[in-house]
Amino acid sequence: VYLIAHAQLPGGGSVAIHDDITERKRAEERIAHMARHDALTGLPNRLLLRDKMEEALSRSEDGDEFAVLCLDLDNFKTVNDSLGHPAGDTLLQAVTRRLQVCVRETDTISRLGGDEFAILQPGPNTPERAATLARRIIEVLGAAFTIEGQQVVVGASIGIALAPHDGDEPDQLLKNADLALY
Repeated sequence: VYLIAHAQLPGGGSVAIHDDITERKRAEERIAHMARHDALTGLPNRLLLRDKMEEALSRSEDGDEFAVLCLDLDNFKTVNDSLGHPAGDTLLQAVTRRLQVCVRETDTISRLGGDEFAILQPGPNTPERAATLARRIIEVLGAAFTIEGQQVVVGASIGIALAPHDGDEPDQLLKNADLALY
């Protein structure tokens, strides 16, 4: 990528300066990505999830529905305490890969922080599809993980909020899904 600046000379003619800004553009793109994605998992963060929920809510005015699933890993603290934080990080990355297998391309998985994730699931038949996805996630995450040569078993607790029935703002939907989780 080149930035070209032109300057007119007083006696006529001009000067053009060509500056290669490829690295600067790449750095800007990395910074923008880091601002909206989780550094450990590469998943969208709460900020990007909120933007996607705003978009989905604007479509829900036309009758489109969507679900928000909040999930929390069971026994994650035990893994961190017994195997250490690097093992916990490895587990979160493995959980991310398993979650990605469970969802469709149109769904958005987000890491909210710690061992908390959220999934935005747009589309018709929302209550049934959200329940089916929740069951699939519980089954997939319930299978043992191998972390640093150790078999680790965690489960998942999941709460579901349906838009627009359970809320018409991102924060309200996340709160309701979180309440349903507990």
